[in-house]
Amino acid sequence: MREKGLVSSYFVNCQQALHKAGFWNSIRYAEENGVEILYHNCESMDLGRRFDVIVMSEVIEHLDAPGKAVSPLMNHLERKGKLLITTPNPTSIGILLKTLLNGNPCVYYDHVTCFFPENLQAMCNRFGYKLGQVPFFDHIDRRTRMLQFKSKFFQTFGLFVPKISQSFLGIIKHGNTFRSFAI
Repeated sequence: MREKGLVSSYFVNCQQALHKAGFWNSIRYAEENGVEILYHNCESMDLGRRFDVIVMSEVIEHLDAPGKAVSPLMNHLERKGKLLITTPNPTSIGILLKTLLNGNPCVYYDHVTCFFPENLQAMCNRFGYKLGQVPFFDHIDRRTRMLQFKSKFFQTFGLFVPKISQSFLGIIKHGNTFRSFAI
């Protein structure tokens, strides 16, 4: 069965985490405007459906076995579908400055690992997938004017040196040999 759609993979207590992070209103808005958002464990899901696009946003760095999570997602993609993975950039200017000032690497408390684009490439090589574009980008933190200013300040540097931007997006497709799995 072929369906267009979006799968939002999640880790434990996703809905509570999204609400706490302030994303719940955005998700509710998307659902009210026809976007189907599904909450499933990306390491073990079997939906019996295929999708054109699957988004895994700011999740992969939390997982114990990222390859085990990516495979079920890829199994739910159409032949020409795309898996979009966003993750914090460990070489962002903010992380580099915090590391220089604190003397210790700056790692968020519940991240299991840091991902570089080269890590995504290695995972794709291992599982027979193809990594396409890897654009870097910055978020604008709108919680306060000071945070907005700081975000825009760092974003300006990222325009000139993208590898110091806050996050990156990996676009993953099936490799030359499409693996058809029973769904």
